[in-house]
Amino acid sequence: MKFFNCSVLSHGSLSIFFLRPEIFMEIQKRESKHESLRFIADEVSQNGILAPKTLVFMNTIPELNDVFFWLRDKTTDYGRLAVGKNSFTYMIEMFSGSTNARTKSRIMSEFVKPDSTIRVLIATVAFGMGVNVQGLTRVVVYKIPDSVSILWQEIGRASRGGQPGSALILVPQNPTEASLGHSLLNTCLREAILKQFTGYQNTQRVPCTCGLSSCSCYLCNCCTFCKLQCVCKENNDQ
Repeated sequence: MKFFNCSVLSHGSLSIFFLRPEIFMEIQKRESKHESLRFIADEVSQNGILAPKTLVFMNTIPELNDVFFWLRDKTTDYGRLAVGKNSFTYMIEMFSGSTNARTKSRIMSEFVKPDSTIRVLIATVAFGMGVNVQGLTRVVVYKIPDSVSILWQEIGRASRGGQPGSALILVPQNPTEASLGHSLLNTCLREAILKQFTGYQNTQRVPCTCGLSSCSCYLCNCCTFCKLQCVCKENNDQ
């Protein structure tokens, strides 16, 4: 089996910032009627303002609207949060090119705060890539965009401050062989995406053989596929 160095300091002309080794990448097959996102509704219902700040990327506005209202419907009290004696706000919001300017400004100014009342934002690529959202450690890509560059930009919205984060990529149950989603299955996710970019050069390393109860090696910190290649007890017990 071929093992890749997923926390290498440089790959050809690509910088360590571009490689984003602080983001753990996960891939799952998308369940019917948005069930793959139910865990987000459960987190908001159970933890409220302490739920992990999450950005969910959608490809189209109709899909965005559908997922947005589905998530609110599955969340206790529609994700409402009391902010005063007789007022409330929502912990789940949506953002797209068709969102009016006033609402965009309100969402943007609130979501970037580290203690934002908005815990989940469902958005299209219209949500500015250059915006630094403090405390955002998780991104969900609901459907892979046509451009691998856009996909990597969406993943890279997580952990802009360098703290550990995660990116969940959802693919169809039976992706076509020619699709990017199919090429991401049963391989290193970071390697499969980055090799699409000019200047990327893979570096190989010997796999971790620590045998510890749990591990934080480059394999365990890369993606779901690489994590399973580590021999630490945590993985062997799964």
